Amino acid sequence: MLRRLIEFSLTQRVIMLLVYGLVAVAGAFAFRTIAIDAFPIFRPCR
Repeated sequence: MLRRLIEFSLTQRVIMLLVYGLVAVAGAFAFRTIAIDAFPIFRPCR
């Protein structure tokens, strides 16, 4: 199965470039929209 996947990606380069591009765009979108709190709010213990 891995051999067929590699063979397909080598023969269909245009399709694979489009797939890689879509993955890169989706990753950039996810990176920009993720909510990361760099400075957490510390509250005193009760």
